[in-house]
Amino acid sequence: MAKYFRYAGRALVVVGVAVDAVSIVQASKPLRRASEVVAGWAGAWAGCKVVGAGGAALGTAATPGLGTAIGGVGGCIIGGIGGYWAASTVAGEVYDWAEDTFFVPLPEVKGP
Repeated sequence: MAKYFRYAGRALVVVGVAVDAVSIVQASKPLRRASEVVAGWAGAWAGCKVVGAGGAALGTAATPGLGTAIGGVGGCIIGGIGGYWAASTVAGEVYDWAEDTFFVPLPEVKGP
């Protein structure tokens, strides 16, 4: 049974990557979208790890075994979605900030 969940999880990751790749290609600002996607996947991974562990701990407290599995999977899904959204939103804001920022170089001076 666990083998089938592993295959289903991998298939969902492949579909998610394909959808994000298409969104990068079709974006009016592909570099901005790529920044959002990369940050989103990193945030999803971190959210899954952190919230999934918390959900597993709560599930273990309620019903060891089945509660651990349900809490871990549910927490991972919720944390992954939240992490993707939060990280991609922040990455878009940082990209917009950096795009509108002009850096003035310091004047060159002779060394000693």
